[in-house]
Amino acid sequence: RKGVAQDTRTPSPWLLLRRMEMQYKGVKMADVQPAGDETFNGKVPVDFRRNRYPCAVVWQPFPPLTWLVPMIGHTGITDSQGIVHDFQGPYTVIEDSMMLGRACRYLPLDPSKVCASVEGSTPEERWDKCIEQGCDDFRKKNSLFALS
Repeated sequence: RKGVAQDTRTPSPWLLLRRMEMQYKGVKMADVQPAGDETFNGKVPVDFRRNRYPCAVVWQPFPPLTWLVPMIGHTGITDSQGIVHDFQGPYTVIEDSMMLGRACRYLPLDPSKVCASVEGSTPEERWDKCIEQGCDDFRKKNSLFALS
């Protein structure tokens, strides 16, 4: 159209990754730029500014590897309050922070489907107990970053 500037730049690798993800028909992970407020089970709201995603697996790109192989990235898991538990290396679990900054994607999970026999009167309490036990177990193990 006349008078409208055309963008002739090459798209960034991240934009290409986003386009490929949109074409993928498998698991749909939520985008961190929602149209409005979101809650999980109507209890704890997702808070994008504070990086809080209750009962979810969170993901972030691992540049430049993600640019070359889009499925490579870094993951963490959150408790029922949305605090990220990030397994960053041997014996190391960091809470409320991820290795490479903020989460870029999240996949909400249903805490009522926890099959572990742990104490707790609500699904969220059992979820938190499982996260705590997993973190304690990981802090006792020497693991390779590729296998953790």
